[in-house]
Amino acid sequence: KNVVRTVCDAVVSTPVLLPALVRPRTSHALREKIMLAVSSVNECGYCLSAHTPIGQMLGIPGAELAGSRNGSSQVVKPASAPSRPTSRAIS
Repeated sequence: KNVVRTVCDAVVSTPVLLPALVRPRTSHALREKIMLAVSSVNECGYCLSAHTPIGQMLGIPGAELAGSRNGSSQVVKPASAPSRPTSRAIS
């Protein structure tokens, strides 16, 4: 991809991405790993070049960063993750 296309894609994605970035529900490290995986699928060298050092600054091990880039990363649900509320039938 070229820079113009990347910028255009970002502008088109803004309505969806902006709320997720303003009030994220996941850790910064997990978001970076996801962004690396998406950048890899999109074959966007610019994004890969940006998100890899951010992941390193967040303390993500090199093997996990590489896994996110090549699609072999595994996300483990933390033991303390809140459960979803169950719906109840109204009678």
